[in-house]
Amino acid sequence: MPQPSVSETALETEPKYVFRDDLQTILFMGLDKFEAPVEEMGYLNNQQCDFLLLFVLDEKNQTVDVLHLNRDTMTEIRRLGVGGGNAGKFIGQLALSHTYGSGGSDSCLNATRAVSTFLKGVRVDHYVAMTMAGVAKLNDLVGGVDVEIPVDMTLPLKRAPEFIWRASRLYCLSDTELLWKTAPT
Repeated sequence: MPQPSVSETALETEPKYVFRDDLQTILFMGLDKFEAPVEEMGYLNNQQCDFLLLFVLDEKNQTVDVLHLNRDTMTEIRRLGVGGGNAGKFIGQLALSHTYGSGGSDSCLNATRAVSTFLKGVRVDHYVAMTMAGVAKLNDLVGGVDVEIPVDMTLPLKRAPEFIWRASRLYCLSDTELLWKTAPT
């Protein structure tokens, strides 16, 4: 009688999980471009989802849990062809999952599939995608972001004069300040 392989034995001993149907999930994707995709470009989309959060809403327990997904996570991604059809799968960075498609809902759905695959079948019910241009608006909606600086820092910036952060001071970054004071040079 043949012996099971080590991987087969491991699969038999892994705990079994039951997915809860009463949860709602929302994938939030921050895209790495300021502009929205141009429809005429078709499937020449180059927007990556650099920032991914999965919100898990539990109405019964009145809780929201948040899972941050690293953009560099390697996972299986569906490759979409020129006409949007399935052109196979490959292993790549999660951020690339959004580049397959037109940059619209097809790209977002491809990213949700990649997240679901990585999380072993966790259902992604909804998604929100935001370009960099939306960050300033969202920041204003929540009243700005407070940042406390631990040490004096001088930041050379592309879009503004040199900015000096003073230690132990609290800065509230509003609208576009959030982008230009934190943008890499």
